[in-house]
Amino acid sequence: MNDIIKNSNPLVSVIMSSHNKIDMVQKVVNTFFNQATNPDDIEIIIRIDDEAERSQDWINSIRLCAGVERQMQIIIMSGPQRYGYCSVPDNLTEAARIAKGEFILGSCDDIDGIDGGWDECIRKWTGKCVLLNNIAQSGTHNWDFFVLHRKIFELTETISICEYANYHFSEFETTLPELVRSAGFTIIHQPTA
Repeated sequence: MNDIIKNSNPLVSVIMSSHNKIDMVQKVVNTFFNQATNPDDIEIIIRIDDEAERSQDWINSIRLCAGVERQMQIIIMSGPQRYGYCSVPDNLTEAARIAKGEFILGSCDDIDGIDGGWDECIRKWTGKCVLLNNIAQSGTHNWDFFVLHRKIFELTETISICEYANYHFSEFETTLPELVRSAGFTIIHQPTA
């Protein structure tokens, strides 16, 4: 029997707002765990809409998709739907408030892949207050996926002050360039929204 993993001090909290079908969400959850060098150091928080009427079976299947031993590393929270896609930063902010990781990685629920060892690229910044960006692929915004140190979130108390988090974080490149570094890994994503 596998031991249930519960890390109260993970390196990374992956946060995402979910609107997609169960098989897509399960694939994303498994991708983050399978491509990590140390999956025990990861927490995944998925924010769903109350109005989505996701059953307890749906929630359980997401929490167990990476194996029974990882169920405590996957948190599913719900809240009001609000304004659809424009509410994603609000949903991510809710997830970030309960995140325990030193770093917060903003993702979506339909990525196609991530480089192996992505967590080690983040680990090298442990103890440093940085904001990491990466280029998902040509044609996407450099900040579609971000990694921020918990201290930045604690200071700002939000993921974004505008409708789209990627444009909020791009302002850091101009105003506080000493905080911005390259994450050193790539997330593969074909936007569907």
